[in-house]
Amino acid sequence: MWTGPRRSGAKTESRAGKLDVCLAAALLVLLAYGTSTIWVSSRWALSALEAGLLALAAAAALRAAITGQRVLTTFALAPIGMAVIVGLTQHVTGATAYEFQTRSEIVYWLVAFACVFLARQLFEYRGIRNLFLQVFLYFGVAISLVAVLQYHTSDGRVFWLFPARYEDMLGPFQNRNNFTAFLELLVPLALYKALADRKRRTWYLVMAAILVAAAVASLSRTGTLLIVAETVVIFLIAAKTGLLPKGDLIRVGACAIAAAGVLIFAVGWEPLWGRLQSADPLIYRREIMQSTVAMIRERPWSGFGLGAYQTVYPAFALFDVGLIVNHAHNEWLEWAAEGGLPLSAALLSVAVWVIGPAYRSVWGLGLVAIFVHAMIDYPLQRLGVSAWVYVLLAALAAEAEQEPGRPLTADEPSP
Repeated sequence: MWTGPRRSGAKTESRAGKLDVCLAAALLVLLAYGTSTIWVSSRWALSALEAGLLALAAAAALRAAITGQRVLTTFALAPIGMAVIVGLTQHVTGATAYEFQTRSEIVYWLVAFACVFLARQLFEYRGIRNLFLQVFLYFGVAISLVAVLQYHTSDGRVFWLFPARYEDMLGPFQNRNNFTAFLELLVPLALYKALADRKRRTWYLVMAAILVAAAVASLSRTGTLLIVAETVVIFLIAAKTGLLPKGDLIRVGACAIAAAGVLIFAVGWEPLWGRLQSADPLIYRREIMQSTVAMIRERPWSGFGLGAYQTVYPAFALFDVGLIVNHAHNEWLEWAAEGGLPLSAALLSVAVWVIGPAYRSVWGLGLVAIFVHAMIDYPLQRLGVSAWVYVLLAALAAEAEQEPGRPLTADEPSP
């Protein structure tokens, strides 16, 4: 939940200091910057994001060391830390096929670790956690509106200003699957608030409808289907837990369908429907995954080096599509090919851990969707999306530890 009784001894928002508020605000700004510049191909944009997130985490760690404040941890830190160690080991021992990319991946996983570590310290304060989630939702809806409007009116210019490599840009996103992965994190937030906040229910239903319509407009089959699945699961959970009386729940569901239907009709549903009629939705991806499995069989325990997938793949390719294959379209297989089966299993344990807390929180179901999406695409490769995932993991961990097994309740006060 976003609000509720606190466990004895847990930090309260009244104890959150100015530094915590400043760090949380800086984290939000950096993550919004990372999403807004995800389209930039020059290295400076990503480097600035990485440096900023590492600096914020270092500031939190330094403050804890100076003041003696207790450092909080969570389960996700161990598997992510393992990815850093695997990359360092491959680099030091020369067991990577591409040293430069492995160094880049080491930095990526260090940043992921920093995001979880920093957010875990900050989100122990319920007020900061609530406000962060609220601002994230508003930012995401704004990006979604911009994405749809820009798609139809900008002639391929990002934010109507900057030339891009592709004409079908969705806001800052040049990859429709990255865009819908971003939306997958947001839809449960909007729907939970619509169910739990009676006073602003209409507003949150409109926000959820905007997000769903944006997914349809993106033409991403997997992302749209996952968002529909999220919606169905959330209403089933609400019915099972009695979040709302049955009559109210039916009315809210009908309003949600109506609002989404109107906006979907406005953005156009026919192109997505045409893509859904594809005879083989896994065309090429199936063969790429089979080639990746062959890579894993060659080095099941050590992998070929973090970030080395594109370099090694041609030696195991079962077919030639005439294009560069830079990812396996399956994060779990790609991590196994690059870092070995133990690393992939460790990261998979995070996805398994998420299920329980996500079910209890409802808003955390977006994380489950992301990890499912990772089975047929690569939503976690770019920090403009994945940094939000790592931060939300920490938010979910903080809530799970403070309010274990807490049932859903409606009409909770908003942040």
